[in-house]
Amino acid sequence: MSDPNKKLSLVEVVSLLGSIASITGVSLLWMRDKLDARTLFVQIPIMALWAAFVLAFAVAGYYAVLFVRLLFDNENNDAKLAATVVVIPFIASVFYGLAFASYELAYILIRDLALP
Repeated sequence: MSDPNKKLSLVEVVSLLGSIASITGVSLLWMRDKLDARTLFVQIPIMALWAAFVLAFAVAGYYAVLFVRLLFDNENNDAKLAATVVVIPFIASVFYGLAFASYELAYILIRDLALP
């Protein structure tokens, strides 16, 4: 694993911001019929925050899988296989559920902001 005190490089920061902008842009295109041009100044930051949460959930899921694999590092192959087959899909479904719930919350906020 890398050093936790290492600072992000400029390339990593630009890549992260590009990922957030990309997810935000795709989400806004997908929801274009539900968006109101009069409230876009609020809706765009909501979608950007949602994109940041999705990336955070993805990173947390990645490290959770690494942690589970690390727990079974010294075990026999059957225990490693059991961890892979049972625990890792469970972790993935939990983090997918969190990402989906955050999207639903963002959708509710955007839908309720739409002016009649």
